[in-house]
Amino acid sequence: MPLYAIVYSVPIAMQSLHLIFHSRFPSEMAGALFAAKSAEAFAKQGMNITLLVSRRRGRLRDDPYAHFGVEKNFKIVHLPVLDLFGIPVIQKIAYPINFLTFSLSVFFYLLFTATKKDYIYSNEILPLLFVSSVFKETCYELHDYPEKYKAPYRLLFKRIKLILVTNRLKIEKLKKEFHVPESKIYYEPNAVSLEQFSLSLSKEEARKKVGLPQGAQVVLYTGHLYSWKGVDTLALAARDLDQVLVVIVGGNDSDRKKFIEKYQDIPNVLTVPFRPHSEIPLWQKAADILVIPNTAREKISSMYTSPLKLFEYMASGVPIVASKIASIEDIISADQAFFFTPDNPSSLSDTITYALKHRAEALKKAAQAKTAVARHSYGARAGRISEKLHE
Repeated sequence: MPLYAIVYSVPIAMQSLHLIFHSRFPSEMAGALFAAKSAEAFAKQGMNITLLVSRRRGRLRDDPYAHFGVEKNFKIVHLPVLDLFGIPVIQKIAYPINFLTFSLSVFFYLLFTATKKDYIYSNEILPLLFVSSVFKETCYELHDYPEKYKAPYRLLFKRIKLILVTNRLKIEKLKKEFHVPESKIYYEPNAVSLEQFSLSLSKEEARKKVGLPQGAQVVLYTGHLYSWKGVDTLALAARDLDQVLVVIVGGNDSDRKKFIEKYQDIPNVLTVPFRPHSEIPLWQKAADILVIPNTAREKISSMYTSPLKLFEYMASGVPIVASKIASIEDIISADQAFFFTPDNPSSLSDTITYALKHRAEALKKAAQAKTAVARHSYGARAGRISEKLHE
């Protein structure tokens, strides 16, 4: 095995696209799942896909294809990086050094393996900044928005072929603040594996599999416990929902421990450790209500996100209660979900109570959400992006 890269080989297709992802891979992170699912979907469009990831400390040792439940129809290359995360005294500079060395690895790997006609695709600015000096068929998928350090983005936006934005709120800002022509901007939200989250089993069957009580009213959240996710609002709302079991699935060990300590006095909040992504559809199907409680206090939540969780909720067919913030309303409407005032536990508990009492209305909204999300499968998304890249 060569020192330079660990390579998982797969059959070769025709048109080549190199997809760049810096974080640990495979891992429990939503971004890693998104990268794997996107690579699989692009490959199904008849493209030769190489997923470039870093050989970082802490990545899971599972087979990546099995871990994410994807076909082995694309190639994975683990590129070498300078990994200093295990040295406590230099933790503050470990990430930038890691990211810089990964970006250089990507540049030199592509310089010696890719052709000028290949597509280069990523949501990572630094490797694209290097690569775009040589390769012109590049696409930047803009997830967050550059509020500061704008000079590198200005240079990148001038060089690349396409900027893909995952919600409409970023389009006018790009045109106004970076003078990006509209012809270079393409809107495409995130996606979901419809077949994975559209389970045919009943709520009762799902509860039996995950161990939730059959007779309870269950309100459920799946995902990380970061502050901008708004899970604190859901925990506080549980105080006014004493006849409801509020289940929170996920979070890393450290965040979960802090969360439990903070809300240990609320008896109807059940925290469940991180579960494999393949199990999440069962948990969602077991719920009466799914909650996406994102905060309005941080722009990453209120303006820039396109939550994978929301697409999964919509595909599940379970009624949704969501924060009334612009990023959520970019995806889902009042015909498809119940909205509450963000960061307001009383509004959230009142909305949950209403949704539980008005079951027919809730199920109607859920059905409309499931219909609406059909166009946001990974396959459909990859097909539209592929067409745009080929223009």
